Amino acid sequence: MTLTRRFSLDRDVRAIQEEVARAGYSSMRAAELLTVLAALSGECADVSRDAEHAYHLEYLVCLDVDRTVARAKARAQTTPAFLTWREALDRQQLVTELMRALRQYLRTTSDERFASRQLR
Repeated sequence: MTLTRRFSLDRDVRAIQEEVARAGYSSMRAAELLTVLAALSGECADVSRDAEHAYHLEYLVCLDVDRTVARAKARAQTTPAFLTWREALDRQQLVTELMRALRQYLRTTSDERFASRQLR
């Protein structure tokens, strides 16, 4: 995992998050954002997997040094690798929640259009 890749993902996800929070976008734009988030979701999973692997390598090193699981885990959770992994998991969860919000928005607007046609 490169640092540039991680920052690029952060920037892209944050831009979409801000746009979703502002609201006032069309159904077409919501569908576009959902498509972009689906692509980013796969990228987030890759970054998360790489970060998890790096963390577990750190954990193994700590386990060799400390010889007790509890101490090794506590020491490993203070490393930058753990922080990177947690950030990757949080980013992946944010992408999932944004996708859910956009799907709900699309369902709601679709239901509203259907209801308005029925009233005519």
